Formats: sequence, C-alpha cells, structure tokens
Amino acid sequence: MATRATRILVIGKRADVLERSVAALNKQGHSAVGTLSASPDTELHAGDFDLITIGGGVDAATRARLHARFKEQNKDVMVLDVYAPIASQQIARALRRSSGSPLGLVDAWPGVNRLQCET
Repeated sequence: MATRATRILVIGKRADVLERSVAALNKQGHSAVGTLSASPDTELHAGDFDLITIGGGVDAATRARLHARFKEQNKDVMVLDVYAPIASQQIARALRRSSGSPLGLVDAWPGVNRLQCET
C-alpha cells in the first residue's frame, strides 16, 4: 500500500506566506515545518522529510543548489518548486503523482515558465 508524503519542509522568503503554507499543510494532516534560512541544506537534512518545497521567492542559483544538495542527502526525497498563489494545488498534485511509486524529483507544473511566476 502506498503512503502519502507527510513530513514536509517548506522553504521560503516571506514569513507571512511561509506561516500560512505551513499551517494549511498541518491542518491537512501533514507534519510540516518552515524555514526562511538562506542555507537550509546545511541546517536540515533531507532524510527527515518526504517532500521539500522551495518557494518562488528563492533565487534560481539557490534553488539549483538546494535541489542538488537535498537529492545528495536523500535520493528518495521529492523536491518541488512551488509558487504561493498555487502552491497547495502543486503540492496536492505532486503527492497524488507520487502515490504508488518512489518519491523523486517532480516538477508539478512542467509547462509553467518559472521566470513568469517568480515575484
């Protein structure tokens, strides 16, 4: 039987958005924590999470570094780029897609131009 990812790390740049995201995920039954750290990959370990989300406010270089480092730490962790207005839908879609298969790198919205979404 497949299980849903429940241990979620939310990485962001804005405290208000981060707090709302973490609260919503916890309300849905997940165990979510958030960080505003510029170096979460040195402070937290990907082995402690099933899903790591990186918010749209994180710059491209940092985003690439985090993807690579977290996958080095835990090849089975799902690392997902999310954007505040649609983050909950992106996460839900990624969790549905991961059901029944090992968690991996997922781009929840493959057709979305990331440059247009970042603020």
